[in-house]
Amino acid sequence: MSRYAESAHRHCGRYAGRVVAPVIRDVGSLTLAAVAGRSRELIEAAHARTLGAEELAGGTFTISSLGAFGIDAFTPILNYPEVAVLGVGRFAKRRLC
Repeated sequence: MSRYAESAHRHCGRYAGRVVAPVIRDVGSLTLAAVAGRSRELIEAAHARTLGAEELAGGTFTISSLGAFGIDAFTPILNYPEVAVLGVGRFAKRRLC
């Protein structure tokens, strides 16, 4: 496993050996700092294996960002019944011509 993949495995929400996507509710009414705080809480709960069903159900949109781990592109997985997923790779300067 590459060092980037190892790092991603350490930081993503894992629960019972599976990658999970906990739901942050009412994001539109939260500040960016509040979203980040709630995200940290959910990641810690996933690592501690204490997530409840209510924290895993009811999502409508997922953002997967692996750019911080040096990954350029990937195929994110849409979790039914969500309507969309945004996968973001790393930003890199590249010559176009």
